[in-house]
Amino acid sequence: MVTLYTGMATYPEQEITPELTTIGLLGRPRLLAALNRAIEWTSQPPHARILLTEPPFQTDSEIEIIAHEGRPLRERGFSKRNQPHFFLENWTRHRLHSIRFPYLACLLEGEMDWRIGLTQNMAKSLPDPDTSHSHYTLRFKPGQFFLMPPRVPFSDGSRLHWQRQHPEKAHYKVVWIHILPTGTFCHLSGVVHGERYYNAPLYIHDPRTYLLSEFLQDELQTRAASFNEAAHDHLHTILLRTRRYLQEQAPFAIYGGAQKWRHESAQQDVKSILTDSTTAAVQRACTYIEAHLHEPLPAELVARQAFVSPSHLNRLFVKELQLPVARYITKRRIEIAQSLLRHSQLPIHEIGRQVGYPNPSHFSQVFAREVQQSPQNYRSSPSLKTKELES
Repeated sequence: MVTLYTGMATYPEQEITPELTTIGLLGRPRLLAALNRAIEWTSQPPHARILLTEPPFQTDSEIEIIAHEGRPLRERGFSKRNQPHFFLENWTRHRLHSIRFPYLACLLEGEMDWRIGLTQNMAKSLPDPDTSHSHYTLRFKPGQFFLMPPRVPFSDGSRLHWQRQHPEKAHYKVVWIHILPTGTFCHLSGVVHGERYYNAPLYIHDPRTYLLSEFLQDELQTRAASFNEAAHDHLHTILLRTRRYLQEQAPFAIYGGAQKWRHESAQQDVKSILTDSTTAAVQRACTYIEAHLHEPLPAELVARQAFVSPSHLNRLFVKELQLPVARYITKRRIEIAQSLLRHSQLPIHEIGRQVGYPNPSHFSQVFAREVQQSPQNYRSSPSLKTKELES
């Protein structure tokens, strides 16, 4: 038995086999159908309703919000030594946790209850400080969207998203989009007559969606003039891009050992983008590099995004990251390629394309120079298979 952990829930899964991975990919039509339904809701007036699940909740009367009495949750944090991947906090007793990157979701059918925790710092920062509530329950109906921002506690999925009597009557279906700086993980989950089901996440490479999610969150937080129209446009664009790349790319299902790749991907995003010890110019450059690894990255273009000259940016990289800019780019590309070779069945030429080497021969040459073996030999390495079995 393998435990599949997605950040939303823990479910027992059967032994992972090539056939099971194929079944995961066969779930793509169902996921596309779900995205089509969500896009229909954003394509028809009035604007699709989207809630930022962060107190104080700014919403219409159709989303019921129930406040639960108690003390706000205490932030514990993690030491640098035990730095998590995309998880930030875990409140086991309350069955809540928080993550580093946003979740976007749409309820497709049924009704669902979503639990949101209130931390001490969040309570103090509210316009009217609240010290008498520990969490809230939000009740969603079909056609309603919500954006789960980083750092906000939410249900860890160990129970049904149903905070009412008669759990055997629970029925809902949700499409989830977990947005990381390098791509998104999409999946369906739900409950029928109290029994939950779950489709393995499919990964698609689309770094620009992360920027769109930041725009969407900013509109929902600031609520400036015409924010509703702007938020709707960002939401619609995220869904369209997700559908497009799900159709055009060769996504792979995240089953069992492949979960490790998901965590590695998040960890690299954290290391490359959310670093506290680097200058602003290096952070801006790393952010741009991470989002455009699949494209040409001349030094002049990267330096322009960091607002410094190419020579100065190179000096900063050598000083702070111990690598020139060009070497850093190559290193990141090969690191991602190694993860994809280990944990996916994507063709080698497609992996090369996703990390910025559209010419398969050139990709093989660079990979062999960096890793001391060809991509094919790396993927079929006995020692690598042993490590996979151990993980």
